[in-house]
Amino acid sequence: MKGIGEAGTIASTAAVASAVMDALWHECGIAHLDMPYTAEKVWKAIRDARGAQPQAADD
Repeated sequence: MKGIGEAGTIASTAAVASAVMDALWHECGIAHLDMPYTAEKVWKAIRDARGAQPQAADD
């Protein structure tokens, strides 16, 4: 019964994780990143993904 009072907050973690992965997939093609999503971990994943792909030239 302990978790009954926390039912409203349990789904928020999955929603945030889904939103982060959706953004990373569309922006950089990152399909998987282990939680917890720290700023350092997300930034490193973006930097690594962009380093592996050629940058588009500005017109």
